[in-house]
Amino acid sequence: MIRLRGAREHNLRGIDLDLPKGTLIAFTGVSGSGKSSLAFDTLYAEASRRFVEALAPEARSRFGRLRRPAVTFVDGLPPAIGVSQRGRSAPAARATVASEAEIHELLRVVWATVGVLHCPDCGTPSRPATVDSIVRELVSLAPGTRVSVLAPVVRAGRVAAVLRELPRQGFVRVRLDGVQHAVEDVGPVDDRVPHDLDVVVDRVKIAGADEADRLAEQRSRLGEAVRTVQRIGRSAGRGEVVVQAGGPDRVYGAAGRCGGCSAVLPELHARLFSTSSPKGACRSCDGLGAVRTVDADRLVVDPLRSLAEGAVDGGKAVRDAAHAHGIPMDRAWRDLDWASQDYVLRGGPGWEGAGRRASRRGASAASERAAMATLERPCADCASSGLAPAGRSVRVGSALRGSYPEWVGSPEGGSYPVLGRTLPELLMVPLSELVIDCPAPEVAPLVDEINRRVAFLVRVGLGHLTLGRSASTLSTGESQRVRIASQAGSQLSGVMYVFDEPTAGLHPADTALFLDVLRDLRAAGNTVLVVEHDPDVIRIADLVVDIGPGAGPDGGQLLYFGPPSGLAGRESPTARWLDGRDSAAPPLPRQAAGVLTLTGARGRNLTRRSPAGVDLVLPLGQVTAVTGRSGVGKSTLVLDTLAAAVARHLGALAEPLPYDRLDGLDAIGRLVRVGLAQAARSDRSLPVTLLKLWADLRGLYAKTALARQHGWGPDHWSLHTSGSGRCTACEGEGVRHVDLQFLPEVAVECEACEGQRYDEATLSVTFHGLSMAQVLTLPAREARVLFANHQAIAGPLRVLEDLGLGYLPLGQPASTLSGGEQQRIQLARELGRPGDVAGTLYVLDEPSIGLHPADIASLLTALHRLADARGTVIVVDTDPALVLGCDNVVEL
Repeated sequence: MIRLRGAREHNLRGIDLDLPKGTLIAFTGVSGSGKSSLAFDTLYAEASRRFVEALAPEARSRFGRLRRPAVTFVDGLPPAIGVSQRGRSAPAARATVASEAEIHELLRVVWATVGVLHCPDCGTPSRPATVDSIVRELVSLAPGTRVSVLAPVVRAGRVAAVLRELPRQGFVRVRLDGVQHAVEDVGPVDDRVPHDLDVVVDRVKIAGADEADRLAEQRSRLGEAVRTVQRIGRSAGRGEVVVQAGGPDRVYGAAGRCGGCSAVLPELHARLFSTSSPKGACRSCDGLGAVRTVDADRLVVDPLRSLAEGAVDGGKAVRDAAHAHGIPMDRAWRDLDWASQDYVLRGGPGWEGAGRRASRRGASAASERAAMATLERPCADCASSGLAPAGRSVRVGSALRGSYPEWVGSPEGGSYPVLGRTLPELLMVPLSELVIDCPAPEVAPLVDEINRRVAFLVRVGLGHLTLGRSASTLSTGESQRVRIASQAGSQLSGVMYVFDEPTAGLHPADTALFLDVLRDLRAAGNTVLVVEHDPDVIRIADLVVDIGPGAGPDGGQLLYFGPPSGLAGRESPTARWLDGRDSAAPPLPRQAAGVLTLTGARGRNLTRRSPAGVDLVLPLGQVTAVTGRSGVGKSTLVLDTLAAAVARHLGALAEPLPYDRLDGLDAIGRLVRVGLAQAARSDRSLPVTLLKLWADLRGLYAKTALARQHGWGPDHWSLHTSGSGRCTACEGEGVRHVDLQFLPEVAVECEACEGQRYDEATLSVTFHGLSMAQVLTLPAREARVLFANHQAIAGPLRVLEDLGLGYLPLGQPASTLSGGEQQRIQLARELGRPGDVAGTLYVLDEPSIGLHPADIASLLTALHRLADARGTVIVVDTDPALVLGCDNVVEL
């Protein structure tokens, strides 16, 4: 048993549980009820803390003070592996499915070990050039094979003088224009015609394995012959070793030289296949696979603001660079001289420029304004692979099921593959079709591990992805399942796995595969804790922990603990939705205000059924759901084609996927994207900043008597500006981040401010008796009452409460918010400014993630409010309750 007593973390109310090990346990409840606080912030956090306590003192000291969860007693905790939606930073610009699933490192080693580099200039395969590797390959040929070791001395040139010299050097045989002769038998040669001449250094007939003495003698002879060829090559200005053994010549280039054109070639190494290494990355795109162009002038947020007030998008880096260059920080942008503006935007000594920085950071880390100012096109030089020419020219006999390999020589004889796939080609194959077939024994364990991990990715519903798919383009659910595959695919036993809604984004038809994965983990002797809303997952669980009944202060109680069958008839939100007593009401009829018609969308797999692509008719002023199984093209159609085309129409530097026409754009004046890619991840981004209430709140504190006495304006409470009242030790984050390299980064409470973000003098300023730090700890519902007389603050907080997020503290770091919470905050911001809704197209990417069915109803209410205000909403999702609650459904 895992024995838990007195769990009081966050809103939990002293929960006691005895959880049997080796079982599958589902944690259920409405959003904010406390299920994640119990599973992640108590059980997983305590298991992680105890693991750290078991480390050596040197490693422990780097953590600082790790807080123990608020719990009286926990016993029997096994080692834990957790995969959560919260605290997930943006993927690196070069991250792919292969790197996130920890497959890319294995592939790089395979290609570096048994790959054959084909010259990028002439295509000639370059075999391993060391004497030992050449000899090892030759003696492994079939017994009886006749082998001639040749030194090429003339290519397409005059040979008469060379032929006269060879007998004096001790050579008796040559190959002239492809035919072997004794030197004395070669007659007069017409040098007016170019010839190819090779010197035959030695000839052997390969012995069998039962002829040990002869085989040892042949190893010695072949080694000496290869060394002689290399010596001749150095004097002749050539370096390749040519072997005639029946069939095409085997050409072994000298180290660093092509055997066909003598071009300089790199040594095969795993770094050659890394887009993050200077040796492997394409120089045109720095390994990104795409070339980004940023219109730096579009990064100016407001010419009336000063740099200190955020006149230019780019945050602290821009402000620090300007300050170090001596540019006035308190002067309006429009009042700065041209040289100062040019330095900030385009760079100069010691600063790359805001434009260059925005293009380098990549789309996943860019702000909304930077994304609008960025045009991204596939890199033509590397064909979007991100690799330099050499890395793109290494081929291995890797196979798709039923098609390859093609080998030179016999695989049983141990020969190296020459024809096959390059690594970029392999990375573009759908996972459901990918099986690597490479019989080279030196990489057999690696190939087996790669195939096992690929099979696991397919099992968790990701067969439609490719290993080369950029991690920044994955949906929330896809991203989490890739991380689950990297963790749960390790075949461990006796571990406690903690998953946060692992079926997020899975179409109901694809859920069955993932349920088998959970069962297998349990069957391997692991304890599997799943925070989940999906009815299918709840029903297959051994036990259910139902927390509620409400969110925040209204939750935190243990409503039920037992088998799923025992939930029937109980008065809890989960039980009522499971047995059908509660359900989403169908939408009321609403008249469309026109249509937006997309014709001939042909991106990626949209031409699978018809070369003409897909047509989409989107009613304006209504809520439309686009649904379908994983990989059918929902994101391709809506996000990468429709939304990108609308963004380009509105002035953004967007590059949509191919389509023929888009009619009805005159009715769209604004585009708002709501999804994981737009989610804030900084510890200084808070619900109060995401709701755009931060300036009003700081203004209230600046008007207090004590603030006026000190001469402090609203900027004194800024968490982004140096020289303000923020804590200098943690720069306003309230935590210190410790990177352990071999373990995930951890956040430790700042000892200087004790997590309050501000210095003592600033904390002495109060509003209604509360400091700013205390206000940031208030749940939204309590803050709404406190600021009831300030409508600019209370209004959006009321909307936030209507969306079921009244429990959220105003100062909870955005990095700890779930994907569903972040999306609803973005919706609350829009509903709080109804004057901007009309004529706006809202595109939501999987907004149901993290939501209990009871919260889906609140989300649908918000979406229909946007439509009532003459906004147009399009939702990409697979949740049945959400889809059925929309005005229209488009199924791919």
